Amino acid sequence: MIFFSLQAQIKYRYAKESQIKKRNISGQRIREARKKLGIGQEDLAAALRISYGIEVVQSDISELERCVRGVKDYELNAIAWILDVRPSWLLRGDNSSVDKED
Repeated sequence: MIFFSLQAQIKYRYAKESQIKKRNISGQRIREARKKLGIGQEDLAAALRISYGIEVVQSDISELERCVRGVKDYELNAIAWILDVRPSWLLRGDNSSVDKED
């Protein structure tokens, strides 16, 4: 069995994490819209649970925003409604405005 130094283990883990491919394309815009409204990750998770019955916790929101967790279509739609943005904006950044049109 080979033992690695702590420094080598940290370098290996960092290299491994940096190779992880993005699991969604919406994370940065989810974070942007959430912060624009001034709500925390736990608040967004609670709104998803209460309003839509979607069982997520704060760490799930964090993983979405860091693009290390995929986002389901129904989650994306619910997040868009809660954050008052278009699902297409979360997906592609369509339109210069974050806000939904009435």
